[in-house]
Amino acid sequence: MDLGVFLLQTLSVEFYHVNEGAEALNEFMASQGYVNVYMITDPGGLANDFMYIHSSQKDLLETAKTVTFQFYFPSRKLSRKRNRLTRKEQNNLN
Repeated sequence: MDLGVFLLQTLSVEFYHVNEGAEALNEFMASQGYVNVYMITDPGGLANDFMYIHSSQKDLLETAKTVTFQFYFPSRKLSRKRNRLTRKEQNNLN
């Protein structure tokens, strides 16, 4: 099986540990063809992720506009709805 080139359609990337910062991460991901569609955070630091979808995945990008996620952090028994970036926030990050 040749794995020379393949495309990851979606990624979840934790931005907290990126030394250059969240904005630099978004700039890099955009240069690779990915769109930042969600930001997931938890006040306790259990989640600090950006969710990306590759720009070639038009159907996934359209679906992402309408989907609501429910997150459960078992160590804190906390259920939270995801934090969705507004279009303005997305444009500022990309």
